[in-house]
Amino acid sequence: MTFNIDENGIVNVEAEDQGSGNAEEITIEGGVGLSDEEIEEMQEEAEKHAEEDQKRREFVEARNEAESSVRRAETLLEENDEDLDEDLQGDIEAEIERVEEALEEYEEVDSDDLETATEALESATESLSEQLQEIGKQMYQQQAEAGAGGAGAGAGGAGAGGMGGMGGMGGAGPGAGAAGAGAGPGAGGAAGDDEEFVDADFEDVQEDDEDE
Repeated sequence: MTFNIDENGIVNVEAEDQGSGNAEEITIEGGVGLSDEEIEEMQEEAEKHAEEDQKRREFVEARNEAESSVRRAETLLEENDEDLDEDLQGDIEAEIERVEEALEEYEEVDSDDLETATEALESATESLSEQLQEIGKQMYQQQAEAGAGGAGAGAGGAGAGGMGGMGGMGGAGPGAGAAGAGAGPGAGGAAGDDEEFVDADFEDVQEDDEDE
């Protein structure tokens, strides 16, 4: 809001609502017989209304934020009902109730109580938001613990499998040695039979020649 007084005593008052963008302009001419005191009073009155409008906007914003926080909290509780700790659920429900009570108490507010109502709504909403942040912390902790447990179980299984494999290799050693020891005499025996068979054939050929 701006005030301009020219040399002829004409007062131009301009005001703009920052929320809606609406602007108003009033011109007060000195010819209407207003004294300096009356003009000053009008300026003070205009400034008072501008301050009240600002407080009213802040109250409306605080109320809207409080309502949004309640809806957000109820949705999170519903979606994570089975995963949340009972104590945390109770704390969040208590904060939701506190915000709802503030909304009900300050549903209709006089100009003199705007600042008090805004502070009460903002305080309740902030406490609820802090409790909602605990949901994220708890979910993260649960995921971290689940990941650590899965990694530990996998490492234990791999260790047991490795020991079993080494045991199998150790058991194969004596068996292989036994097989090798048994194969030696057998192989030698087979070679001896082949030599005798060749000698026998050679002798048979010589007997045939004598008969002729």
